[in-house]
Amino acid sequence: MAGSNSQHSNTWLRTDRPIVTFNAAMRHHLPELKAALSRGVQALPDPKRPGLYEVEVGIDWYYISVPNPGSSVYLIAARRPAPAALAV
Repeated sequence: MAGSNSQHSNTWLRTDRPIVTFNAAMRHHLPELKAALSRGVQALPDPKRPGLYEVEVGIDWYYISVPNPGSSVYLIAARRPAPAALAV
């Protein structure tokens, strides 16, 4: 959420819903994201898209959909900083 618009307040998200992604390249993020959402995390709501949030877990950034009502959380995007960026 670094670099995100600070005008919008964070929301506390905690859920045990299953997490789904339709991008096979992001499946390795599911266990970490599921554990974080089970504990609860700070999330930045997308002001233009209700039910969508930015979440940071460690160094990873996620864009998720939490439909209400819904049975799952959808992982839409994930980003991990490049190794060179971590060395700085």
